[in-house]
Amino acid sequence: MIKVYNAIIGILFVPLLLINLSVSAQETTSPQNAAPIVLDPASDKNDNYVILANNEFIKGEWESGKEILDEGLAQYPKYSDFHMLAGKYYLNYKEYDKARYSLHKALEYNQNNVEAKHILVNVEEQTQRYSSAIGYVNDLLEVTPYWKGLWQKKIELYEKQGNKEEAARLRKRIFEIYPGDKSIQDDYFYYAGGQAREKAKEGKVDEAIKIYKDIVNKQPNEIKNYFYLINEYTKIGDLYNALIYTEQGLKQFPNNEDLILKKAGILSEQNRYSELLPFLLQEGIMDQYDYYQLQAAQAAKNQEATVIYGKIFARNPGNYEAFSHVFGDALSRHQYQEALNILNTYRQIGGNTKDLAVMELEVYQKMGNTSRADALILQLFNQFPDDSDIRQAYVEVKMKEAKDKINAKEYESAIRDWKEVIRYGEQDVQLLGKNAVYDAYLQLDEFDKASNILSQLIEEQPENINLHVKRASIYYKQEQYNQALTAYERTIQLAEPSVKERHLSGYADMMAKIIKTLNEQYKYDVSYELVKRWIDLAPTNSLALHYAFNLAHLTGDHQAKKKYAEIGNSLYPENIYFTIKLAEIKSEASDLYYNQIFHNLYRELNKYPHNQELIDALISLTSKYGSNLLKHKQSQEAIEKIDTALYYAPDNKALKYTKGLAFEQLHQYDSAYYYQSFYEPEIMEYNSFKQHLQYLGFKSKANQVGIIHLLSRHGDNHSISSASTLEYTRFEDNNTYTGRVNYTGRPLGKGIQIQGEWSHKWNKETYTMINVAWANRFFPHWNLNGSIFRYVDFAGGMQFEVGLGYREFYKKEMQLVFESSAMYNVVVGATKNINSYRLSAKFNNFLLHETYMFNLSFDHRYFLSSPNTYIMAVGSIGTSPEVELVDYQLYDGFDILNTMVGGGFGHMLYENISIGILGSWYNYKANTSPTQNLENYNNLYNIYLQLHVAF
Repeated sequence: MIKVYNAIIGILFVPLLLINLSVSAQETTSPQNAAPIVLDPASDKNDNYVILANNEFIKGEWESGKEILDEGLAQYPKYSDFHMLAGKYYLNYKEYDKARYSLHKALEYNQNNVEAKHILVNVEEQTQRYSSAIGYVNDLLEVTPYWKGLWQKKIELYEKQGNKEEAARLRKRIFEIYPGDKSIQDDYFYYAGGQAREKAKEGKVDEAIKIYKDIVNKQPNEIKNYFYLINEYTKIGDLYNALIYTEQGLKQFPNNEDLILKKAGILSEQNRYSELLPFLLQEGIMDQYDYYQLQAAQAAKNQEATVIYGKIFARNPGNYEAFSHVFGDALSRHQYQEALNILNTYRQIGGNTKDLAVMELEVYQKMGNTSRADALILQLFNQFPDDSDIRQAYVEVKMKEAKDKINAKEYESAIRDWKEVIRYGEQDVQLLGKNAVYDAYLQLDEFDKASNILSQLIEEQPENINLHVKRASIYYKQEQYNQALTAYERTIQLAEPSVKERHLSGYADMMAKIIKTLNEQYKYDVSYELVKRWIDLAPTNSLALHYAFNLAHLTGDHQAKKKYAEIGNSLYPENIYFTIKLAEIKSEASDLYYNQIFHNLYRELNKYPHNQELIDALISLTSKYGSNLLKHKQSQEAIEKIDTALYYAPDNKALKYTKGLAFEQLHQYDSAYYYQSFYEPEIMEYNSFKQHLQYLGFKSKANQVGIIHLLSRHGDNHSISSASTLEYTRFEDNNTYTGRVNYTGRPLGKGIQIQGEWSHKWNKETYTMINVAWANRFFPHWNLNGSIFRYVDFAGGMQFEVGLGYREFYKKEMQLVFESSAMYNVVVGATKNINSYRLSAKFNNFLLHETYMFNLSFDHRYFLSSPNTYIMAVGSIGTSPEVELVDYQLYDGFDILNTMVGGGFGHMLYENISIGILGSWYNYKANTSPTQNLENYNNLYNIYLQLHVAF
């Protein structure tokens, strides 16, 4: 049958848009006319994975077909036909559990997948789970009720199950569905004839006659059927019916010598010479005529006593001797109606007695009047329940009625009849009745009553393991799962080694259903305990270990979770599931394992490039690994790992987003913008995400113009000083060039400063910055600065700065008298990013005419959506103003205490425009005259306004 069903699936597929299952109206005996696999063009596209894989399977190239199939599953994991073909693949290698799992997945995604159900029939048949196979055949027949191949398969399954009666009933039914099909006719008549002969051998002549009558009626042109039926009637002495079917045969075959002789013999047996002799003359059989003429003469002599007794009975109908003789004579001549008339005449005189009722029953039985005979048996049983023969006949009638009612699905009435059989029948019949009552209660979902009957059967047959399976089934239907499993475990204990594996498989099926139900109810703890019980019974079952791992994870039993993954991987090293789960456990334990796990998964993917579970595991691991690499500023390595994963999952948006973060860290903002744009934000984060994309778009522009305006006012002076800056920046690969012009106007005149700046990125950890400025007044005459910035993987990653600076002031503009107007400074700084926070600190060291000064400043920023959208707080303390304030020469608070606090914010106004504002308050100790013994402090208030436009 494997070849038959493989042929079904091996049909060339028709690439049509079939939404509803349709079946050809033309049916033949071959199951190759099965409905073709339903293709979903939206899923299969132009790749034709189903056709290509199945063609390989047909050629016997199973592994190459599986590679194609895996590739299809990788792209369309919920496409039903892919799982169907996987089931076909596993069936070929007799991996029944895997085949069953794949086929169930196929039906989960498409309940109408005909091919999947066909293969499931094959799987269940090969694993001897005939009831399940019949169930799937029934499902298929609901869709295609006139597919004769399915009817034939169902008959075959019933025969393998040992249910010959149901197989025979189905043969009769399919014969009625296809009355003109020669092959079905031949099959029906062959098996029906065999069944009739078997019944006859068993002494069940009435049942044999019933079958032969049906055959004769359905196949009147087959002469052998008449002889079978006539012979059975002759065996039981029913010459009346034997003659009827002999004459019926002669109508079909009027010249058949054997039928002619058969009729002659029957008429002779009945002493009906007045009919026999003219018949022989008509047929021209003179040698037989002479013989029977002599027999007629002899019979006439013997008939004299019957004539005399007949006359006596006519005059005295109450004479028992005369009644007995004439009744027996009529019965021997098969004159059943005459016998009944004689009996009724005698009964009117002598009254109705048990013996007369039994004699009447005999007549009806010989006549074949079953309904009248059965009614009389019921009547006799009510009158004479202690008569063993009558009781046995009563049991047979009730058994027949019960079976008919079961077939008509009148279960409650059938149960009442079966209980009568159990009450009055012999032990073997009682067992049959109890089993029938059990089945009927199951049909009515009356599980408690079914359980009570089953308990009686188990008590009577404690070693019958099938009864324990039934007990487990009832408990399962009652949702008494512990009891169900206990009953099944008892079955396994009692089973012979040759069938123990089959019962273990049934136990696994029941356990899987129970766990699925409990998990759907979120009863993970209960499921977990049951799985442990399963593993105790079958410690190497891969499905049990699979469930155990999942439930250990769901219940937080991490130690057991690791144990089950290791056991599964050890027992099934080729099972990708356990390989993946071990990798996940290691990745959860420490990020130190990320690289090792990544390479292990990649190695497995080289062997199984289309395994979706492996791909999913690599994606999950790469997402964690990539984020960890970014945390340590290893952006380029993160991109390499993500690109590897994207090869197997090119449309994975999460990986693309992480790749975008890596490019952002590398300051490759155009690539960052592209990859981060794949991210699909939640509603609550949409605005911030949009602003971050605007920032990336802003930073990806090669040109930028900035306008900065500073407003300053001393606390004791209402006049406002200002300074403005116009700058242009050009971004090119690893270099950034900036030109800047600063302008200020004061009571003494105007000042202009021109500055050029160059930044260069040497590698991913290091870059430098150099700037040079010249001013005509109010700014340092010359201003030179250089710094080196270096990222160090220290304390979670920090960026350090070391720099040198030189300034030469216009001495006449200095309020304090110094012999030298040159200032040197050394700066060290550190910046630390913590999630959305950036903390910066700088320590500037100044030397002005051998006077040492310092300034310690802080800059704390919280990024709302991007580095251009933030709120900030600043502060500083030292004996010198901040270096930026020195450059503007707003006051000369050197070698005295200086403090500052401030705050502000930045915002992306549009995709290419950002703005910012910062307010600060400086407080410094004022210089006093030598005659005053007072300390005085001054305040300076600043507001910085910024506008940047990128293009």
